Amino acid sequence: MERSREHYAYSSLDGNNGERFIRVFKILSIANERPIRCSLKVIDLNKAPVYDCLSYTWGDPLYHELSAGYPSLVRRMTGSLDHEIECNGKMISISENLEHALLQFSKTGFISNPVEGCQNNDEGFIWIDAICINQKDEEEKNIQIAMMDRIYSGARRVIAWLGRCDEHTHPALEILQRLKSVLSKKPQVTFTDFEGAEYQSVFGDPPISSQQWNDYAAFIQRAWFNRVWIMQEAFLAKHIDVLCGSHVLSWQHDISEVAKFLQKTNLGNLIMVQADGTAHPDRKTTAYVNNSLNQYHLEAMKANGTKKALSLEALLAYSRYFLAERAQDHVYGLLGIWKSSNKVAELPEDMMIDQNMDQSSDDYAARVFTQYSWVSIRNTKDLHILSLVDSPSTRKQKNLPSWVPDYSVGFHVHPLAGILRPSSGVHRWVASNGLPPFDVPTSNLGKLPVKGILFDEIDESANTYSGVMDQYDIKSLLDLLLLYPAETYPAGCTPVEAFWRTLVKDSFRQRPANGEARDAFQYLIAGRVGHLEDASEGLEGDLDPSDLSSLFDRTKSTIEGISNKYKNSAVIPDMEAINGILEEVCNLDPASDKKQKLERDFDDISESFRVAYSCRRLFRTKKNYLGIAAESIEKGDAVWVLAGAAVPLVLRSVEDGGWKLVGETYVHGIMNGEVVKVVGKELREIDLI
Repeated sequence: MERSREHYAYSSLDGNNGERFIRVFKILSIANERPIRCSLKVIDLNKAPVYDCLSYTWGDPLYHELSAGYPSLVRRMTGSLDHEIECNGKMISISENLEHALLQFSKTGFISNPVEGCQNNDEGFIWIDAICINQKDEEEKNIQIAMMDRIYSGARRVIAWLGRCDEHTHPALEILQRLKSVLSKKPQVTFTDFEGAEYQSVFGDPPISSQQWNDYAAFIQRAWFNRVWIMQEAFLAKHIDVLCGSHVLSWQHDISEVAKFLQKTNLGNLIMVQADGTAHPDRKTTAYVNNSLNQYHLEAMKANGTKKALSLEALLAYSRYFLAERAQDHVYGLLGIWKSSNKVAELPEDMMIDQNMDQSSDDYAARVFTQYSWVSIRNTKDLHILSLVDSPSTRKQKNLPSWVPDYSVGFHVHPLAGILRPSSGVHRWVASNGLPPFDVPTSNLGKLPVKGILFDEIDESANTYSGVMDQYDIKSLLDLLLLYPAETYPAGCTPVEAFWRTLVKDSFRQRPANGEARDAFQYLIAGRVGHLEDASEGLEGDLDPSDLSSLFDRTKSTIEGISNKYKNSAVIPDMEAINGILEEVCNLDPASDKKQKLERDFDDISESFRVAYSCRRLFRTKKNYLGIAAESIEKGDAVWVLAGAAVPLVLRSVEDGGWKLVGETYVHGIMNGEVVKVVGKELREIDLI
C-alpha cells in the first residue's frame, strides 16, 4: 500500500500558564527502514523532562578540500529539505545529513544509551531543530530560537553528529589515538616544523606522513566544528557525545584534551598550514592562518565562562572563528551563552532581537552588527572593540560602518593585543593613557562620535607580508631603514631598533621583545636573503629567476648601504655576516645544541614577524615614526590616538567631514601615552562613519 505524501500538520505550542512547550522526537523505525517512521510529543520544559538534543549541520558535514582527485567534482550534500520522514502517517521534509544521523540511530538505538550520573532516557526522546520546530511558522521559530539556551541546558546530553564516515575517517582516528598516547606522556614541547628535533623525538617512530596529517586535518575541519550555533550547543551541554558514522568519541578525551595539546604545542598550526598548502597549491599569496582548531576555542570559551561572566565583546570575537549561513547568526547564535554566563533569565532590552527590522533587507546583518557593537561599547565603556576591525578589503557585509567589525568574516589579521582583551591591570599597551576618560555615547546611529588626537600622517610604506615572503621583497622593508631621513628616532632610540621592534610589534615568544629577540632578528634577515638567492638561481619558487637575480643584486646593495649608514649594526647583518650565518646553519651537526637553538630562534622570530606583519605593511610618518597597519593604508592616512582606545588607529578623512577607520596600528614610541607629551592634551571631536 502506497504511503500518504501529505505533509505533517504541526499543533500549536502556545501555553496559557507560563508553560515552556517544546516538541520532542522519537524514532519508531527498525534498522535501515525508509522512510524513517517517528512520532512527536509536546512536553513542558518547566517539568524537567528527560530528553537528548541533536547538534548537527543542515548542509554538507564533510571537508572536501583534501579529498583525493578533484575536490570540485566531489558530490556535496546541500541543506535542502529534499528527504522525508514519516510522522503519524504524514511526511516531514529533512536534509540528507539529518537522515544519515537518524538511520544511524535506528540501527543502534543510541539515543536510549545511559549517561553516567543522569536519568535514563527510556522513551528515547530527542530534540532536533529541523523537526521539532515548525519551519514554516516564523513566529514559532523566533520563540523557540529564543528558548534554545533552555532547551540545550535542560537536555540530558547533546549528541554531536559529525556526519558519515569518509576516506579520511579511519586514518584520522588512528592519528587521534597516536596523539592521545603522546598526550598521556605530557611532553613539554613546542613544535616549530615537521623536521625539527622535538618533533622527531615525539613522533619519529613510526613516522607520520603528510597524508596522515591531512586526513586528521580533514576530520577536525568537518563542518560541525565550524558552525557558529555549536558554540551555544556545546557551551550549554551537561554532557556531549560525539558521533562520526558508527564511531562514538569522547568530547573530553578525544576532542577537548587533544585540541588543547595541539594548540599548546603549536602542532595544530603546523597541521593547518600544511593542509592549506595541500588544498590550495596554486595560491600565490601568504596570509595570516586563522587556526581552525575550533574545539580549542570552544573549551577556552567554556573555561573562561566558569571564571567570570563572558562579555558580549568576547563572544563576538569568538564567533569569528565559526561559520554561519546567515551572517546575523554570528550574533544571535551566542545570545543564549551570554544569558547563561551572566546568569540572567532574559536579555536586557538593548540586547533583544529587534523584530521590527526587515530580515530580508540587504543590510540586515550590518544593522545587527552595528546594534550589538553599540551594546558592547556601552558595556565595556571603551573602544577596545575597534581592534577587531580588519582591513576594509576583507569585509563581506554591505553598508557596514567602518568602525563596526564584520563578525561574519574570520580574522585576516591578528589583533595587536590578541583576540580577547587582556585581563585588567596587565594591558601591554594603553596608547590613550593621559587622555580624558572615554565618553560613552548615548545615541545608536551609524556614526560613532569620538574624541582624540591627530598625531601624524603616513608618508610612505613598504610591501606587504605576501610581497616580502612570496615575492622575496625583503628589500622593500630595508629601503625604509636605508632612506630613513634622520639620525635618531623621535622616541630616543636608534632607527635600527625602532625598525626591528616595529616589524615584530615589539613582541617575541608572546612576551615583550628583549635582547634575545634582537639577536634573533638577524636570522630573519639572513633567512629571507638566503631564500631570495636560492629563488634567483631557480632553486625554489616559480617566479622569473632573472627578475629575482636583479632584485637580489639590489637587495645586496641596500644591505651594504645600511651597514655603512648604521656602522655595521649586528641587527641588520652585512652580506659577509649573512653568508656566514647561512653557512653555519648548513654545517652544524643537526643534533647539536647550537643547531637546535639557532633553528628555534629562527622559527620563533619568524613567527613573531608573521603574527605581527601578516596582512599589514610597514610605514613611516611625516614625523619619522615607524609603524605597521592594514595593507590598505594610503599616503595621507592619519594616525590618531582616541580616548578609550588601547592602541593607535589609522583613520581616513572623507568628504563630508567624517572619518573612516582603516584599522589599528602599532607605532613605535606612542604605545603607552607618549602622544600627550609630544602633541598635548587638546582633543578633537570627530565622527567615525
